[in-house]
Amino acid sequence: VLSPLESAKKWVPILRPQVDLLILVTHIGVDEDKEIASKVPGVDIIVGGHSHTRLAHGIVIQPDHPSLSDPTRTIILQDGHYTPELGELQFTVEPDASHHWRVTDYTEDLLPLTDKIKDDPATARVVSSYYDQIKKKDGRKLGVATSEFTTSEGKWTPSYNLFADAMQWATHADLALEQNGGLRAPLLKGIVTGFGIGEMNPYVDSLAVVDVTGDNLDSIISYFYPATTSGVSYENHHHKKSATEKEKWVVKNIVIDGKPLDRSHTYHVAMSSWLANASRDNVVSIHIFPKRTQDVLAEYVQAHSPISPHPRKAQVIEEGE
Repeated sequence: VLSPLESAKKWVPILRPQVDLLILVTHIGVDEDKEIASKVPGVDIIVGGHSHTRLAHGIVIQPDHPSLSDPTRTIILQDGHYTPELGELQFTVEPDASHHWRVTDYTEDLLPLTDKIKDDPATARVVSSYYDQIKKKDGRKLGVATSEFTTSEGKWTPSYNLFADAMQWATHADLALEQNGGLRAPLLKGIVTGFGIGEMNPYVDSLAVVDVTGDNLDSIISYFYPATTSGVSYENHHHKKSATEKEKWVVKNIVIDGKPLDRSHTYHVAMSSWLANASRDNVVSIHIFPKRTQDVLAEYVQAHSPISPHPRKAQVIEEGE
């Protein structure tokens, strides 16, 4: 599988001669978009995502070595996350001296999405045809949360631990891991529905169990800094980065069911299929179940309602200057 940069290097030279304008729609993050814009001549506009970057004004990148037929700049746009605003780009194109169309002027804006903006009737009909089906399934009551299961990227919070507990419960694995950044919203106090589960975990990942040696388990934890199931703890040593260093996490003192990590032992670890595939280089085997992690969490809530948050501690130790 080619990286986004290598894919762009392959396809942009093929597509450019066939079109007047070339617009990339990506989901790789603004830093990767900037890399493509600088290293791959021929792209007029990049509309990006993934990094949740709110660009009130577009970023303009001059490619390193454009040919005479390539545009001399690439405009990068992104409108943040969770759709509070809609990005709008208006631009003018004119032919240059070589009769190649060029973006000569543009304006960009982020438009707040409020009730003042009326639904487009045709689009609303299409959305309703799907939403009505979803509502039958996800609008039902699954259980009750006695308090809010908060979520915060970069921290162990109740929602992450709830999700890890559900995966271990469904698989009877030794432990479960949920990667930092994998959940998108808290699970609110009160009646829990499928909509609430979907807001917290909007992905369609499947449930997976990987076999991983103790010697490699710390590598997975160091990279993803995940929340874990009950009975598992570790110290996360955070090495502060200087201006020339990358941020580094080193995991130490992993304890599983009251026992220190056995580096020669093979552990059965439940996780999402995304995390399993991302950890492929550090595992012995991967088994993916024909069940979505959303459904696993819904079944767990039904079986354990009322549910209450029980925060756990991941000790973070700051090192360096």
